[in-house]
Formats: sequence, C-alpha cells, structure tokens
Amino acid sequence: MKTIARSLLVALTLAGLSSCAGGGWSASQEAEFLKACEGSSSFDCKCALEATKKKYPNNSDFVASGGTDTELSLELIKSCSK
Repeated sequence: MKTIARSLLVALTLAGLSSCAGGGWSASQEAEFLKACEGSSSFDCKCALEATKKKYPNNSDFVASGGTDTELSLELIKSCSK
C-alpha cells in the first residue's frame, strides 16, 4: 500500500508541474491533482487533495518535493484510503 501512495504522489507531482505558479493552489492545479488521482481507486481523491494542501499550502512546494514525501504518503494511506 505504501508503494501505491508513493506512486500516487509522483503522478500528482508530475500533474502539478504542468501548472506551476506562485503561492497557494489555483483551481486548475486542484483540478490537475484530482484528475491525476482519479486513476487510483484506492484513495478518496478529495481527502488526498485536502491532506496535501494542508501539508503543502503552496503547490510549488508540493511539486518541489518530487513525490518523495514518505510522511505524506503514510498520511494518505492512514486518512484517505477507501
């Protein structure tokens, strides 16, 4: 399950790269995140987005993490697994 969460983070990070901008999360960045998450039937995507935004208030910081945030992966498994 940890591998699934890590793979999801990488996919979501890559989706976020296409719309890097200043601070916060734009509506298009949130939509990209949710679209990338839809491929995973293991997670509640809205929950994953909210948990990610809580950890990374700025999308650019999330993108900079490169999908390697083990702490966030574990949080998604714990809080957002279906």
